[in-house]
Formats: sequence, C-alpha cells, structure tokens
Amino acid sequence: MTRRSGEVTRVLVLLVVALLGVGCGGPAGALSETQWRTLDGAAVDEDVLNVIQGPQHCDWQSSLWLHLGWPPGTAARRMQNRRQYVRDPEGVLPPESTRPSLDLDTRLPPEARPAGFRSDEAELWFGPDRGSRAVYLRFVGHVERWPRSREIVACA
Repeated sequence: MTRRSGEVTRVLVLLVVALLGVGCGGPAGALSETQWRTLDGAAVDEDVLNVIQGPQHCDWQSSLWLHLGWPPGTAARRMQNRRQYVRDPEGVLPPESTRPSLDLDTRLPPEARPAGFRSDEAELWFGPDRGSRAVYLRFVGHVERWPRSREIVACA
C-alpha cells in the first residue's frame, strides 16, 4: 500500500466512524462536540445549554450529561440554576440518580413541544411535564427520552 492510499484509507475509516457515531452510542455521541442553537439559528452559550461526556476518571465516559439553565434560556453559571438530564445506556451512574429510566427508542408524546434548541444532530423537546422528569431528543429517525437527575450528578 502506498502512503497516499494509506492516508485515504485512514480518512475513510475516520469518516465512517464519525457517521456511525461510534463512542457514546449513535448520533447522541456527537452531542458533546456540537454547538447548540436556538430554533432560529442563533448560537446558544454553554451556560444556557450544554452536553458533556461523563468523566473518564470515574469510568463514566459512556454517559452523556445535558445541562439546561432553568428556566430555559437562562444563562446559569451555577449548577443550582441548572437542570441535568442524563443518557446512561450502560448504567454506569448510581441507579438512584435518575427518575424515569432512559428510553433510547421512544416516540414524542402527543403533547410534546419544542424546547427551543437544536444542534446539527438533534432537537430538544419537552413532554407534558415540561422537563420536570425528562426531556426528549429528536434525532433523524428516532427519539430518545433522557431522565432528569434527582440531584446534580458529579464525580470527584
């Protein structure tokens, strides 16, 4: 194999990995790398909404944590002014840390409404409880329900 064909192969492998969303599981894995926007396209500050990967030093890297300033649209510089929702498909977080269970293949409830935020991968939606127990992330082809943390999950 020539150096050029090796580079092309490497680029193609990286592209396939990115398209498949390998890492934190499908399209959701890319959420920690994305810029969130309002529905009209304005960039959203990380104090308003962010998604981070769980910390590796606690072996929680398979989880994703969505932080949302509360009320929605608020820039929350302190965790007390945020709500946290988690995607923990491998169950690495303490089981008592979330309310309803994670659902990686659900439907939006008929009463669901857009929360006002989107990324290139997903749109954030509220169910009838307006985020008090869970939020919905609508991806192309499927919807996930992420439960709200009972208390802010953190790792020392």
